[in-house]
Amino acid sequence: MGVKKILKNCIWILPAGVVLGVVLLLFSFLIPASCFQGRLAGAAAVLAQEDVYPLEDYSRRQMDNYTDSIMLLEADYDGPESLWAKAINVYRVGQKGHGPYKAVVDQTRLGDADAYRASYARYWHGFLVFLRPAYAMLGYLGIRHLNMLLQYALLTLLLLLLRWRCPQALLPFILTVLLLAPTAITRSLQFSSVYYVVLFTSLLLLWDPGELLAGDRAAYLFLLAGMATVYLDLLTYPTASLTIPLTLLCAREARGACPPRESLRRVLLCAALWFLGYGCMWAGKWLLAALLGGGDFLESLLNVIRTRSSATNGYNDHVSRTRALWVNVKMLFENRHLLLLTGFYAGAALLLRLRGLARRGAGADRRLLLFLIPAAIGPCWLLLLSNHSTIHCWFTYRTLAATVFSLLTALGLAAEARGEEEKNG
Repeated sequence: MGVKKILKNCIWILPAGVVLGVVLLLFSFLIPASCFQGRLAGAAAVLAQEDVYPLEDYSRRQMDNYTDSIMLLEADYDGPESLWAKAINVYRVGQKGHGPYKAVVDQTRLGDADAYRASYARYWHGFLVFLRPAYAMLGYLGIRHLNMLLQYALLTLLLLLLRWRCPQALLPFILTVLLLAPTAITRSLQFSSVYYVVLFTSLLLLWDPGELLAGDRAAYLFLLAGMATVYLDLLTYPTASLTIPLTLLCAREARGACPPRESLRRVLLCAALWFLGYGCMWAGKWLLAALLGGGDFLESLLNVIRTRSSATNGYNDHVSRTRALWVNVKMLFENRHLLLLTGFYAGAALLLRLRGLARRGAGADRRLLLFLIPAAIGPCWLLLLSNHSTIHCWFTYRTLAATVFSLLTALGLAAEARGEEEKNG
């Protein structure tokens, strides 16, 4: 399958994704407000016990009940606006002088003396397609329990597939998941969106029934992953849905018989299609919001883009882009035990490979250069969004976990090559 044919198909896949995204949101807002009766009180009881940014008990990673509160208020919103306006502008109730967490804890409603209507139109908020029905049926605490069951079930299945299809990536992936802090993700709506895209994309790439994703066809999966990420996510660690599956693709290419130049072309194509899906899907939402909100939305959007890509923090103090990267690295390895485990694995694999190089030369490692592509994407993303990466390093650090996965998988494959050399004499 040629690149031209793939790009030609993107001409209808991308607008179809925008239309489908709007339709799904419209259907989610058809759920009557009566289904949410008492749900906000249940969420308020849970959040009031935890505070705005509590530490998760096991990983000791910070959770984001601030953004979870925004998501709950959006799911619970019952205003007089049209269905179309609700789906595009995504309203919530705010409380004057306070953030969304306080609005949930106080169970603020439209019509209260200190209540006002807020909009968050620059994101898709596609998570509402799943959150609103789940919230209506299970409540906030029930969603957390469901998250735990689903995420651990998917993770178990993925580990089994890795053991079967790509055992060299199994230990690196386990270390990467530990760096992501899955126990914190299960209890956070905010952090779960990208994690689900990572799990499902990786599962499909590894399972690949009938080799539907063989060759260039894998690019379609990455296109859809980029679209799904921007649809569901509120700018947490989005590139993980690209770099973790892309590392698995690199592992497949490194063990295949395809010429190195063809493997490089395929990996770059998949990465480009992810960014195409991510960018065009987001542009579709901005276009819809601009049509509904006019110049006010566009001006607000441009201000946000300038701020998030600037080298300042929230107080207009200068923050170098390299410092933005450094604070995320420090946050990634805040757990010293994980740092030691990662260092031990990397050191052992590197030692094995260096012994092999001393005896055989470096020719067999050329394919492993592919892994530098997914390894570089995360740091580049953090450098580009330096303002966002500095202020929110306590969750954007997860972007770098995929970089660790890519480098450790490359070392694991290199160490395996050393073992094969010794076995073959």
